[in-house]
Amino acid sequence: MAYHYVLTWSLLASVIATIVAFGLIVFLWGAFLDKHEHDPGRIRAVMFIMLFAVTSTEIGLVLFGVVGIKTTLLAMLVNLWGGLDALLRFPAAHDLESWFSAKQFSLLLVKTVCYAFGFIGFRQHIGKFIALILLNVWGLPVLYLMALPLDPCEQVAEEEYDVDLAVRVITIDHHSRVVIVLSCVTSPWICSTKMVS
Repeated sequence: MAYHYVLTWSLLASVIATIVAFGLIVFLWGAFLDKHEHDPGRIRAVMFIMLFAVTSTEIGLVLFGVVGIKTTLLAMLVNLWGGLDALLRFPAAHDLESWFSAKQFSLLLVKTVCYAFGFIGFRQHIGKFIALILLNVWGLPVLYLMALPLDPCEQVAEEEYDVDLAVRVITIDHHSRVVIVLSCVTSPWICSTKMVS
């Protein structure tokens, strides 16, 4: 079995390319934010596209056999509970000591550790790992923080939108059960059709 060098010129080139790509993304994102500073709906829409692109990249990694399926499923859960939740709350401002910030940071750590141990043939794909960690895992929060408005009047989102995604799902489930129970009380025929479907 041949000895594989981990530190090679190609690895150095991929690290430099990743850093340059990240710098270019930050520059272009900053220019976009300067142009659309007072349009949080447009900024949120572009961030949804970015989250979709990151999730698609992570699905591509499992399809090409770079990471395992469990790693991708956990990464998708982090994208859903972390990234999607942050975008649904945008532009709400949260303190560093808030539950939201602690949850986001913990999920990023989980995703980083998950990818560190989830790569198949880590030595072969160390350049991809560095690019994934810098661009996909830790790059999105940097872009999110850049997008937060500096004006305190624009930072406040409506209270009904600044609720954790898990709480929203539980509330929707609880609300739908209450509606079914109330409809069963008022009209047994509706209840029987809801139970059948």
